[in-house]
Amino acid sequence: MIAGNAICAHNLLISGDHANAVKFCETILLIELDRSLTVAESNEVFHKLSNLVSILSNASCFDSSLAIAKKIVNLHENLRYPECKAERLRACSRLLVSLVNKLVNAQRSEDARQRVLPVLERILRIVKNDFRDEMSMRALYEASCLADVGYCSNKVNDYARAIEANEESVSLMKATLQSHLNKYYVVGCSYLNLGTAYGNLQRFDEAKEYFAKALDVFKTANDWTQSDQQDALTNKAKQQQTYFERLSLS
Repeated sequence: MIAGNAICAHNLLISGDHANAVKFCETILLIELDRSLTVAESNEVFHKLSNLVSILSNASCFDSSLAIAKKIVNLHENLRYPECKAERLRACSRLLVSLVNKLVNAQRSEDARQRVLPVLERILRIVKNDFRDEMSMRALYEASCLADVGYCSNKVNDYARAIEANEESVSLMKATLQSHLNKYYVVGCSYLNLGTAYGNLQRFDEAKEYFAKALDVFKTANDWTQSDQQDALTNKAKQQQTYFERLSLS
């Protein structure tokens, strides 16, 4: 029933009928399951709902997009399969990062701070408390969620939380992966986020140091999931490093 309503909402959004699409979304929110999802059901539901979150967000239906993202979290919180749960929640965290970017661009930073950040923090708590699988994999999921919280905290000007979350992400990866640290691009993302936070606090020397660390990781990481991801993040780190070098000299 959830997947079917998600398909209907998806098709209406594609056709431009946002009002009726939102009605199907409201129906989805009212559906309560009397048991936890199986892995197969989770695959179908997550795929349909995550697509819906993205399309709603792209259509500037931000409130509905956030509500469906919360539904994803609710449906997967009690999933019995830890690795599947953590993977889905991490993916949902990424969807919420995109939503924060769109809200900030739409001059709705306070909505991002008050409504989306708490959901990201909730996802982080679930992953921290519930996922008890291979230690390196658990660390990767948790570090990724921490980096998302840190990135979004930067976007809403909460630099103290940004620094705290990203430092925790790096420390977790260091403690777990040790010499393999630079193989994972999430470490570079955390360094990049730290550089941004310190730069915004006008602590330029620390900012430059973290941008340099980010570049080092981006050169050696081997877990990229998109072909253009490495170039985009590397260029961003270089641009930020150059910008703050100029500021520190002025």
